[in-house]
Amino acid sequence: MFSKKWFNLFSDCTAFTGDKWELLEQDTIGFLAGNTLCKWNLENNSKSFVHSQRQGFQCFTVHYRKNILVVAEYGLNPIVHVYDNENEYDLVGVSPLEILQMEVSNCGRYLLVILGVPKFEICLWDLKEKCRIKGKFSQLPLKLNFIEAKFTILGERILIRYANQLQLYQITPHYDNQIQKQVQLELVTSIDLSAPTIMVQDYNLIDDSKNQFEQNNIYLIQGNVLIYLDGTNLTEIARHECHSEIKHLIPTQIHLIVVYANAKIEWLYKYITNNLEDKVAVPFKVNKKYNLHDHIEVKKIMYNQQCTKLIWFIRQCYSQYNPYEAQVDQQEEDKVIDLTHEIEPVKLGPYQKGVITFIREYKQHNVIVCGSDQGVVLFMDVISKQPLSSFNIEGKIISGELIEPNLIIGTSAGVLRFYNVADIRQPVLFKMIKLYIDKAISSISIIDNNLAVCSSDSPTVFFFQNENLIGFVDLPFNCQAITYGKGQLFCICSFLLLSIPQPKQQSSLKLEVQIMGRKIDPDQTLLIVTPQQEVITTGKDKIFKKYKFPEELLSKMDLKMRVANQPPVDEQDGHQLPATCLAIKDFLYSSAKDGTIMFRSYQQLNQDVRLLRGHNLKSGGVSTIYVSQKFKMIYSGGFEGDLFWWTGEKIRGDSDAAQLMKSNYNAPMEIQDMPDQEVRYYQQVLESEFLEQQAPIREQQKRQTKDLLKQIQTKLNALLQENAESDELEKLQRDEFVIDLYARDAILEDGKKQQQALRDLVKKENVKQEILYQLIKERTWDQIEIPLKGVNGLIQHIIVTNYHIRVRQSEETRKLKLIRELRKQEIRELKIRKQQAIKEAWSIEEHIQDPKYIINSKPGAQTMVLNDYEKKEEVAPTKVAAKPGVGGVQQNIKQRQQQQQQQQQQEEEKRQEEEKQKELEKQQQYEELTEWDYLYGVSELFTLNRKRNQMILINDVIFSMKRQFNAEFELIQKQRQQQLDNINERNKRIIEINGELKRDPQLQLMKKNILEDPEKILIVKPEEIGFQQYETREMREKKEQERLKEEARLKALMADDSGVRAVKDMMGGTLEEKKETPLDEKLEVEEWMKKSPDDMTEEERMKLKEFEVRKQKLEEEKEKIRKNLEAELKKLNNEITDICQRFDDKLLILFRRKLEYDYRILEQELSIVRLALSIIISQQAQLRVSELEKLHDEMTAQLNQLQQMKNNLDQTRDLTQQQRKTLNDQIVNYFNRGQTAGMDANKVKILWQYAFEDQKTNERAKQEQDEKLLKIQKYKDVLIQIDPLFENQKKIISAQLDEQFETYLFDIQEKASNLQGIDFEHVRDQLLQVLSQRFRMKLDYEKIDKDSNDLENFNKKFEQEFNQLSSQLQNSEEDIQSLHNMLEKSRSNIEVMFRFKQGYVEISQDKPVPNLQDAALIPRETIEKKNDEIKKEGDTKIELMKDIIKSKYQVEKNEYDLKKRDLIIQDLECKTREVQLLKVKKEMQIALTKDDTRLNERELANLKDQIDLLKSATDKRLQIINKKREKIEKDIDFIKKENQQLIGQGGVLSGNVKQLQDISDMQNKKNVRQGEEQQEPQEDKFTQIARNYRLFKKAKEQAEEIEILRDELTKLKAKTFANFQQVHR
Repeated sequence: MFSKKWFNLFSDCTAFTGDKWELLEQDTIGFLAGNTLCKWNLENNSKSFVHSQRQGFQCFTVHYRKNILVVAEYGLNPIVHVYDNENEYDLVGVSPLEILQMEVSNCGRYLLVILGVPKFEICLWDLKEKCRIKGKFSQLPLKLNFIEAKFTILGERILIRYANQLQLYQITPHYDNQIQKQVQLELVTSIDLSAPTIMVQDYNLIDDSKNQFEQNNIYLIQGNVLIYLDGTNLTEIARHECHSEIKHLIPTQIHLIVVYANAKIEWLYKYITNNLEDKVAVPFKVNKKYNLHDHIEVKKIMYNQQCTKLIWFIRQCYSQYNPYEAQVDQQEEDKVIDLTHEIEPVKLGPYQKGVITFIREYKQHNVIVCGSDQGVVLFMDVISKQPLSSFNIEGKIISGELIEPNLIIGTSAGVLRFYNVADIRQPVLFKMIKLYIDKAISSISIIDNNLAVCSSDSPTVFFFQNENLIGFVDLPFNCQAITYGKGQLFCICSFLLLSIPQPKQQSSLKLEVQIMGRKIDPDQTLLIVTPQQEVITTGKDKIFKKYKFPEELLSKMDLKMRVANQPPVDEQDGHQLPATCLAIKDFLYSSAKDGTIMFRSYQQLNQDVRLLRGHNLKSGGVSTIYVSQKFKMIYSGGFEGDLFWWTGEKIRGDSDAAQLMKSNYNAPMEIQDMPDQEVRYYQQVLESEFLEQQAPIREQQKRQTKDLLKQIQTKLNALLQENAESDELEKLQRDEFVIDLYARDAILEDGKKQQQALRDLVKKENVKQEILYQLIKERTWDQIEIPLKGVNGLIQHIIVTNYHIRVRQSEETRKLKLIRELRKQEIRELKIRKQQAIKEAWSIEEHIQDPKYIINSKPGAQTMVLNDYEKKEEVAPTKVAAKPGVGGVQQNIKQRQQQQQQQQQQEEEKRQEEEKQKELEKQQQYEELTEWDYLYGVSELFTLNRKRNQMILINDVIFSMKRQFNAEFELIQKQRQQQLDNINERNKRIIEINGELKRDPQLQLMKKNILEDPEKILIVKPEEIGFQQYETREMREKKEQERLKEEARLKALMADDSGVRAVKDMMGGTLEEKKETPLDEKLEVEEWMKKSPDDMTEEERMKLKEFEVRKQKLEEEKEKIRKNLEAELKKLNNEITDICQRFDDKLLILFRRKLEYDYRILEQELSIVRLALSIIISQQAQLRVSELEKLHDEMTAQLNQLQQMKNNLDQTRDLTQQQRKTLNDQIVNYFNRGQTAGMDANKVKILWQYAFEDQKTNERAKQEQDEKLLKIQKYKDVLIQIDPLFENQKKIISAQLDEQFETYLFDIQEKASNLQGIDFEHVRDQLLQVLSQRFRMKLDYEKIDKDSNDLENFNKKFEQEFNQLSSQLQNSEEDIQSLHNMLEKSRSNIEVMFRFKQGYVEISQDKPVPNLQDAALIPRETIEKKNDEIKKEGDTKIELMKDIIKSKYQVEKNEYDLKKRDLIIQDLECKTREVQLLKVKKEMQIALTKDDTRLNERELANLKDQIDLLKSATDKRLQIINKKREKIEKDIDFIKKENQQLIGQGGVLSGNVKQLQDISDMQNKKNVRQGEEQQEPQEDKFTQIARNYRLFKKAKEQAEEIEILRDELTKLKAKTFANFQQVHR
């Protein structure tokens, strides 16, 4: 059907996104445009194309030195096309779906492919071998945050850049198998990236052989920092910080071309090892610079192949210019060359970007105009296909139309702009109007100078005439699309196709027009009118449908019925995806989101269908199309700014607009515009236009007022002159003749100011209250999706409320949707693995008899009946054993047969149930799961994530349960309203009856509650307002005028009205007909009847008797009527009571259901609480474990430090003890070693004892005396007053003196002079030396002794602390171990919640199973005796209960009969009363007979119609039955023949059996004859048994074959001889 040569119509395209282009050849770039790869030579502005064979390309790469181009198709199993010089071949099986990037190696051999969905890996292809490189490690998994991958210039290495890491891989041969040329990707090194990074390789564009150029190195750009890395190991070589953020970097032979974010370009000297000592070419020094105009951001920049031109893209334009390389030798050291004014770039463009929303043809200039959602309007030449000019608007363009020379554009904010584009170089915005508030103008349609505008989110359609708004039309539904055709506007509104005639200017903006309609299929979004007065539509169903013009008035259509009255005239399948645009010329043209353009015959939709593939499916397909009215050409626009020309011939003509392009084009023109939010609404625009129109009238009124004031002024001057000339008596004084207009104006102005201030105050207060009201409403009422409602009983004090449900947040629904999707996948996987699953070691169902008593034991809805727990267990009927006796064996055989049959039936039923269950499971795999089915079972909640997911799922279950009960609640609400309506009808009758009986009605008032209508709380009643409205004088005057008008009207009516007089005379002044009842009938008593009987005449007595008889009859009739009315009144009251009672019973049932729902909801909430508690406990335990582990590590470290300190202390203590011991030995043996310098040792000892030992004891005694003195407070106060620090000083001085040897010189000299045998003067020096040495030794010993004591004390405290810390460490280890055990236990434990019946007591868990030693032995006889007594008592109780049931049944039956008879009596009484009251006159009899005849005629006509219908139905059924009978007869003949064949086969089989039996008999006889003498009788028996077994087996197989054939025969009969149901008449 579709033409395969679609690409022959392709002419040209202009599409460019700005940053997705590559350099193909010298001055030639390539980019993806729609469904093609465009090759654009910027030098001569020529294009060539590579067309996709499928639905577009998804990526491409190029190696311009090797002339290799690689392009990947889009779709499933995409084909990769490789263009190598003149060769072209395909790579198949590269990816199942998505290819993110491709890269060709520098040598041109390898192709690096980055695969996306579903593989996510990096692999290599060999372009020479045309196959994928294999190997164990030849591919890499693709990590998250991937950005790009590239080959290095030298060596077979790959750089892979992620957002936070840069990796370098080496391609090496695989060590396992080098024969098959397998390789592996080996990670060389990687570095972390701390900021967003741009990677650029340092390669030479001209010559790769120069040594001074480091080709394998890499530049990294992080903000304004430039980092130079070694390409072999990614180590940093140099770093340079620039003045602003770097956007692009291009390395050349000498320079680095740096493009900054502030639109500046600089040439920096490169970092070259050989030039480090060069004073001119300093690395990273600025050599040249260039400033872009208007500070425009550069999207992408690149050199051409020969490094002669720079190509960049800025603001929808290409620019290129010829740079020159500065000579290093001729440059001064600090001079920077500015190229801004020396080089003028050549610009190509502009081009569109974004989604192209409309395309129109400007026939006058051979120009097309197109707009995009980015707010860009572009003019292009049709002949040369070159852009001419463009301008931007302050809004998002959605639609557009061209009425030469005016361009109309609609935006997303509902603003309509009118441009005059007579001169496309300078469009003029002359009108802006806002038609919709925050609603997009989706469609604009034109015819002549008429314009219609609509929005798909609004039912209003606006009409314009000569750019002026004439009004609008409101439609019943939102208008999806509009188009003009045959002088009418056609619209699609939901399921309606409407036609609106072109309206004319009216007095009101709301236009009154006659709208015709036709019902069509819903969800239609596009329409077009054909020349044959037909409308073609399409929509979400992707089907093209043709309808006739609407013919029915919209006002007379039933809009509640949405079904189309008539099917479409023609319908055919369309695109694979919904259509986006329709157009018509000689064919019907359509475009769709699948990237195709289809054209077909609009007369027959299935004829001449052709397909064009031009736009990429990945980018969104075709956004709009336009068929040229001047040329044989089609224009199409895409979702990425791609604009295509489609034509089958060369377009010739004059390019008028080409001259405009030659003029200097600087930038897109900025015209006077404003944002959409600031544009005025159309009502304000109309008001301003009205004021402008009324300005001359106001000026004229102003002039008339001035003239009038001048006349008044002349009159006042005349009066003043006359007053001045009058007499003294007639002259008025100044205070009497005052016209102070200024004072009056001041008072009025002051009053107006006060009024305005009061109004402003009230307005502010109202705004404040409204804001407060809105805040309270948003935080309370708007947060409730379903408010709380209540239904109370009609009689009983019962009230049942629904569940108020809050509004669920978007984040909550998003989480629920995500969890559901994950859970759905998990359920599917569980069902798939169900057959292969290993049986669990412990199943909860094995230990619980009935799992329904477990809360959420497994997925699926749980039982919702509380009484299920209280159902009594059904006791299976005991089997009666067969009594032994006569026929016992036969009974046993029959029982066995019955048991076997029952077993077979049970097995068959089980098998059928299993098959049904499998079918249901298969069906449920594809059915939508309910809220209960998503839940996890009890045994599945063993991870925290599942528990969290279970909480969210249970919350959703609670919402669904509440909604389920609310549905029942709404039903009971409706029933209550119905019952109230029934009661109100009966109450009306009760009021009528009480009126007839002249009584006050006693009605049963139904109770109400404030929760019946909760929305009333938002309504403010007038009586709730605490003050009355203030009435101004104008308001009071208006009220008075209305009252006077009403009085005048009533007077005019009452003056002389024949109708009123007639009503007064005939009906007592009212139009209501008075109902006459027999109870109101009275007999008038005449005056003569009041006489005594004696005074009456005979005739008067007779009349009086007749009067009394009539009076008696009348009273009897009144009494009967009264009784009937009272009976009816009683019946109505009883009916009301019954209605109330029945409704209250239903409400009571609903109340119990509510209790049940409360129980279930609380149960689920409890499970949520338990799950949350378990999560919190585990998290707290985890936190406690981490804290304790941290504390344990700290304590362990501290303990190790203490242990080290302890070891050091022990060493120090041992050393001190050794020193102490050594000094002690030296001191003790000092005088015994002959160290007294030749003096007597004993005398030296005596001297030592006196000077150092005894003196100290004396000092101690003296010190004690001083201390006693110091205890006297007066003495102490005096000393403190003299010297406040005397005690400290005393201690310090005494300690210092004790440590000085000179302190003891006086005592030594005194003792030595008195001691005999020592010449002190002669041996003074020797003696002092000996004693001083001994003194020093003594001091050292005391110091060491003190240190040793201190060490002992410190060691004791240290050991205490060490032991305490070690015990704490041990306790913490125990705590950690216990917490770990608890966590392991919580991971393995499963919390199960049981339901117990009310009154059940949980069994103690201490001893769930009693021990035998606790048992008490009771005699069997006593137990049996007690059982017999219990059984007897039970039997008597059962008999009594049966008697009670029988008596209750009899009583209820009697009551029923009594009520039935009462009702029969009441019915008969009513019938008699009606017969008595019925008075049939002659006229009524005639009318009744006429009505009867009419009824009979109608019934006869209906019966005739029914008979005709029955006849036609019976004829049809007889025909069907005859056909079936013929078919059945044919089948019977076929089956008979088949039966004969089967009988013949059975005979043949029986003959074979006989032959086999005879042969076996003969063989047996022969064997018997041969071995009669040799064989024993046992062998004969065995052979006979074997023979019989073989025969039995063959007979059994034949019987089974016969049974199978019979089953097949019965199935065929069942299919053939169907059961026919009797046809009902």
